[in-house]
Amino acid sequence: MQIKKAGAVAFGALATVAVIGAPAAASAHTTEAKAQSMREVASPFLGAARDMWQAPWDGPQQSLVSAGTGSVANAAAWQICASNVMAGVGGVINSSSPTTVLDGCTNANVWLKQDTVPPVIGALNDTAIAAASWQFCGSNGVAGVGGTVALQTPATVLGGCDNSNIVISGPDGNYTEAGTVATARTKLSPQQKVALKAAKQNAKQQRMAVKRQRLAAKLAGVGGDQTDVVRAAFGARKDALLNKKMHTVRTAAASPKAGMGWGAPWDTEPQSLATVGDGSAVQAASWQICASNVVAGVGGTVVSGSPDAVFGDCRNATVKISQDDPTSVVSVLDNTSINVAPWQVCGSNSVAGVGGTVALQSSTTVFGACHNADTIID
Repeated sequence: MQIKKAGAVAFGALATVAVIGAPAAASAHTTEAKAQSMREVASPFLGAARDMWQAPWDGPQQSLVSAGTGSVANAAAWQICASNVMAGVGGVINSSSPTTVLDGCTNANVWLKQDTVPPVIGALNDTAIAAASWQFCGSNGVAGVGGTVALQTPATVLGGCDNSNIVISGPDGNYTEAGTVATARTKLSPQQKVALKAAKQNAKQQRMAVKRQRLAAKLAGVGGDQTDVVRAAFGARKDALLNKKMHTVRTAAASPKAGMGWGAPWDTEPQSLATVGDGSAVQAASWQICASNVVAGVGGTVVSGSPDAVFGDCRNATVKISQDDPTSVVSVLDNTSINVAPWQVCGSNSVAGVGGTVALQSSTTVFGACHNADTIID
């Protein structure tokens, strides 16, 4: 009887333990599922970011002093294209001998990218300097002293004439033929602005819907109920927005880590102490004679039955600068354009210095626009 009684007591104790322990085991399982869910949500914002940090010595190497790095300097770049021109002293007689170029004429044009690592002290880095860039394009004229007679001699350029045009782009800029000169930008109409804003908002909503669906499916697969899914999705979105805001305010990482919070403390853009004239354009005496009969210095030029024609635009000394992000404590004349004496004679008969020019039955035609010293800094 005593042995049986002890067995009964033992069985009852085990039963009591089993009954008390069952809710605890179930609670532990639910807590582990929620913890796993939170780890899944938080993993992009925690450990994954550390794997993308680069070592401090793998970043851009900053120079102490840099001057003229990645820059261009042109001096006395002269071009005579499909023209009858006296460029120095005297002469040139042309009769029944057309001058024709089956494309455009380009002279001393520059395209630069602002990709030099900012030094501690810098001057004239990623800068274009041009002096005395002259172009005669589809024209008759005198550039120095006297002469030039053109009889039954058409001057034709089946393209445009570009002289000393400068484009300085940002560090990620890409070269395009249409981007080598500054032209007026087309502004969006109010209706186009509204349509563009609506399209961007719609695309944003679609991206957020896809992200919510993916997160819900991911959390549902690890044992969370619908309430857990909604709560975790809301929490993840809130944390992501907070991390993005704090990242913007507290650090300026050189490259964002795919939206995964803060970068490494040392992962920032190199900072300059002082820069002068970086990413700037400086020009002096850029002259262009385009589809014209001109005396540019001293005297001469007689033209009869010799039409001048350019089937494109005439562009001279235009500048387009895409401003780089500020990287200097003291900045002087960075991303600046200085243009002195840019002259253009376009589709005309003219005397620009001293005297002369006679044009008989000689039309001057530009099948495009005339651009001189247009400047865009954005």
